[in-house]
Amino acid sequence: MRKLTRPLVLAGIAGAVLAPSIAHAATPEPATTLLGTYAFGPASVIGEAGRTAGAWEAFSVRSGFAGDDLIVTYRPRTEADPVEKQVYMFVR
Repeated sequence: MRKLTRPLVLAGIAGAVLAPSIAHAATPEPATTLLGTYAFGPASVIGEAGRTAGAWEAFSVRSGFAGDDLIVTYRPRTEADPVEKQVYMFVR
């Protein structure tokens, strides 16, 4: 029994380690979420710049009482992007 226990435990550990990597290998589904509320006007500029830079696939702007809501559709990453890109910087 002792000779059988060790290989079974090692096989279980290997399966537990490899199972998450198989799940991460699948391409995640796109997600849509509110990125933020901005002053009237800059939300569409930020949305277009982010789409051009590849940070998200699509965007929409919804006007409200406090400003424009920027809603983006992006594909969640499973690993870090090797190069960070500045999308937009707004200074008053």
